[in-house]
Amino acid sequence: MTRSFGWRIFAGALIFSVASAVFAQVQGVVPEDKVWLLPPFCQDRLNYGERGEKVQKWLDTLGEVAYTHIHHYCWAIYKINFQAAERGMPPGERGTILNSGVGDIDYVLARTSPDFPLRYPMLVLQAQALTGLKRPVQATKKLQEAIALRPSEEIAYFRLAQLQISMGATAEARDTIRTGLQQKPDSPGLQRLSKSLPSKGGSADASPKSKQ
Repeated sequence: MTRSFGWRIFAGALIFSVASAVFAQVQGVVPEDKVWLLPPFCQDRLNYGERGEKVQKWLDTLGEVAYTHIHHYCWAIYKINFQAAERGMPPGERGTILNSGVGDIDYVLARTSPDFPLRYPMLVLQAQALTGLKRPVQATKKLQEAIALRPSEEIAYFRLAQLQISMGATAEARDTIRTGLQQKPDSPGLQRLSKSLPSKGGSADASPKSKQ
């Protein structure tokens, strides 16, 4: 009886130790004092784990499988938007961080459905990292995928047009801006990009307002 009880205590302690180590690993990529910078679902995932009353709303919204893996997206947000943006970071180290962020997003994309609610912002963020890595062809594909997923959202049009302009693809940028303005005629960012392009038979703004 005593030996059996002792083994149960040992097994329980081992399980707790493993669970604690896994939780620390999940949380450890983002410094504790930086977690507040991330979206609410990331804060809850990193602070409270993948089960429990405090995270139930995210389990209901994102699904259990997706929420289990969503910390990789949270890591990517931190790596790409904050860690890689630190001043004075050597280019090689920044590239390593951006590559890691791209991989984290790929991990989540491979484990979620095409209609996953966060797929659009993940693709846009991944394109941001790929642009920073000077991989414009791959970044372009990610932004085009995002546009196809949510054609009424403007950020992917804006980022794609910026990328095309930087590549000297003015005609493609003009088409992207025109399509984006047809979806979002009042977009200040797209309007600004439109005005910045060399004139070719007028502005690239082909929104309904501009045709009246």
